Amino acid sequence: MTLSSDYLHRAEDALKIATHMFEVTYPLVSDQKLLLAVLEHLASAFEQGVLAAVHTEHAAGRVRILNPSFALAYHTFKMHAMAKYGVTSQLTLFDELSRILTLHKESEVEFVRHDALVLCADSFSEMRTLDVVKVKKYLRSCQQFLASVRLHMEVERV
Repeated sequence: MTLSSDYLHRAEDALKIATHMFEVTYPLVSDQKLLLAVLEHLASAFEQGVLAAVHTEHAAGRVRILNPSFALAYHTFKMHAMAKYGVTSQLTLFDELSRILTLHKESEVEFVRHDALVLCADSFSEMRTLDVVKVKKYLRSCQQFLASVRLHMEVERV
């Protein structure tokens, strides 16, 4: 198994966990905080997918990998491969998802209002809401992104 396919396998596992949590566990529990756990798994799936794509491009000789950090891989992917993979909108949603997770880690105030989790920055200068509709959008976006990565990896193998 190549490094690219290993990353893709990890991404698909994280996506399966997120999907199960969202489609099976969340309806049973109905706790909005569970949506954050789904987002964390989706973020992991996006990250592993980006690493898979960058390593595929590296194996084909189109990009160089100097440092295996995600930040550098993400920048490399955005600069050199995003248009080829056709995933601009998915990466925009990933950036939004990442911002929500960062706000969750930094925020001191979180509360539930009208079936949505509200995350607030320290001085209420930034507020984000997280609801089922948004999480479903992130889930579909992640599925599309990984499908694109999988397709490009299969084309490279041929």
